Amino acid sequence: MFKQFRLRLSSQTKQVNPRAWKKRKRRSPLGSALFWYLVFRRGACTGKRLLGVSGHLQGLFGFFGYTAYDPTNFATMKDRPLKLDMLGIIDGKLTPCPDSPNCVSSQSEDPSHFIKPLFYKGSMVGARQRLLRVVGSMKRTRVIKETEEYIHVTFTSRWFRFVDDVEFCFAEEAPVIHVRSASRVGYSDLGVNRSRIEKIRRAFESSK
Repeated sequence: MFKQFRLRLSSQTKQVNPRAWKKRKRRSPLGSALFWYLVFRRGACTGKRLLGVSGHLQGLFGFFGYTAYDPTNFATMKDRPLKLDMLGIIDGKLTPCPDSPNCVSSQSEDPSHFIKPLFYKGSMVGARQRLLRVVGSMKRTRVIKETEEYIHVTFTSRWFRFVDDVEFCFAEEAPVIHVRSASRVGYSDLGVNRSRIEKIRRAFESSK
């Protein structure tokens, strides 16, 4: 019986069309997330409370777990390849934001992605040193690249270790620092990247 099952499975695998697989329509994860919410809520998987956690928390675990899991895998495989060499300054500008909302940029023409740049007084060298001190004082940061006009820093989340790329570009013609902050995986960041830039702005403006 197992031999017949393996033969049938191998024959079905050979019939898979890679092109058709790539052309699959992206489905929303909310339907599946709602299903897992009901499964965990009703205890269909465990029959009892999971490790003493109430049914409501089990449901929320299933909902948010699947909601984060599905878009993250989809983005990692297709929309957001993890290639750091795509970051940096190209023709005097930072890399444009993708269509997903987990990115903000001061050079974006899309209002949903746009965020104001940083402004400074004095020399560019002094502003860069101030910015590096501000970034260095924040938790779970790492400076990846630093030049006279460009800084690339990564921020790692506390619990799930998600990595966000934050870039700073010093304009030559004006005392302006263009910024870009984007998540490497996932779809929505719940405003984390925008909040981070605003936090850096407040600390930068108050620093000396």
